[in-house]
Amino acid sequence: TQGVSSAASDVYKRQVFWRGCNVLLSLFVVDAFTCVRFKGNPAAVVPLQAWLPVPVMQAIAAENNLSETTFFVRDHAGVFDIRWFSPLKEVGFCGHATLASAYVIARQQLAPFPLRLRAPAVGEIGVEQVDEATFEICFPNQLPTLVTQVPAPPVSYTHLTLPTILL
Repeated sequence: TQGVSSAASDVYKRQVFWRGCNVLLSLFVVDAFTCVRFKGNPAAVVPLQAWLPVPVMQAIAAENNLSETTFFVRDHAGVFDIRWFSPLKEVGFCGHATLASAYVIARQQLAPFPLRLRAPAVGEIGVEQVDEATFEICFPNQLPTLVTQVPAPPVSYTHLTLPTILL
């Protein structure tokens, strides 16, 4: 499956301290599927030289409080290993955060295109750059699997009530 889209971004620097880990990270907030800031679908992107501990990546994603924060590390062969975190947990795949990562790689000139991204849940993802802010992504095409039992929600909402609206 292929998708073509554009993105716009802002960059932030963040110092991270975590049990002996002290590193300055670049954090990009990218609005995917648009060329206009504060439109589209936002994702945070954090390029890394080496993987941070999972609790640190999860804490960064929770603090960002965007639907996804993506982290990537380039291996010796030039392939980017990529991982996506929601504010609550690591997720197997996120299309708009993948687009956001490609945008950051292009803008920061981290690698020539075409790109190869790799994720355990979906395999390799190819990315071509169409122009300065437009990318074509070859998303993995996986067959659906039958779910025999609906999983329980991660949080119980049965104790919540709707607020009374005063007119």
